[in-house]
Amino acid sequence: MGLVFDTAGALARLFRRHGFLLSFNAGDAQGTNTPGPFEDARQDLVDLDLTKLGTTNYEARVTRLVVGFAYPVDAEIITNRIYALEYGGA
Repeated sequence: MGLVFDTAGALARLFRRHGFLLSFNAGDAQGTNTPGPFEDARQDLVDLDLTKLGTTNYEARVTRLVVGFAYPVDAEIITNRIYALEYGGA
């Protein structure tokens, strides 16, 4: 649900100018009880390292960074930090 990009180049070198995506759906880690996402626990934050290919396409390298959110709904980059907002949790 949350999709943000480091357009300012403010994050640490490893993540500079990358995109970041939060996943809201709880998913089904075994792939047996829900229509999707198949065999993916979700509710995580992933790093999207995008490389431009030609003039219209991109290649993405996706890396899971943080797991264990409780229904994350949005993200924001402020200065050099990513903040995530959750809908649930204790």
